[in-house]
Amino acid sequence: MICAMDPSILVAGKSTQNYELVKSAFAQSDINIVRAPTMSLSLFLAQKNLPFLIIADTDLVDGDPESFLQGLRSDAALRDTPIVFLTNADLSPQRRQGLLAHGATKILSELKSSDQLQAEIRQFIRWQGKERMLLPEDTTE
Repeated sequence: MICAMDPSILVAGKSTQNYELVKSAFAQSDINIVRAPTMSLSLFLAQKNLPFLIIADTDLVDGDPESFLQGLRSDAALRDTPIVFLTNADLSPQRRQGLLAHGATKILSELKSSDQLQAEIRQFIRWQGKERMLLPEDTTE
């Protein structure tokens, strides 16, 4: 029997609002939404689930965004995973540039709807769904 993980998005940070927004945006899909409030749990679950997208808050329980980015970017399996920060914090232009320099893919502020979120992250979404279950070189025998 061949087991492959369903596509997943990791929501890192303690923001319940971010989690609810992502969950609402993908309620009609087969994408798993994995939530991790702490930086250490986020890194562990990212390595375990290999999400195709990570959405993170700048408010991480046991670390800072720069350390989180460093942990993700130093892992070969996660190095190229898009990391989008979704924050309500008022980030200075210097802080935004610093996060981008450390490996953030995009920084979004003050999104109010799941439609806004989908529009902003559409380029990173893999709507492949179940066709990931079998690789071309695999057979059903």
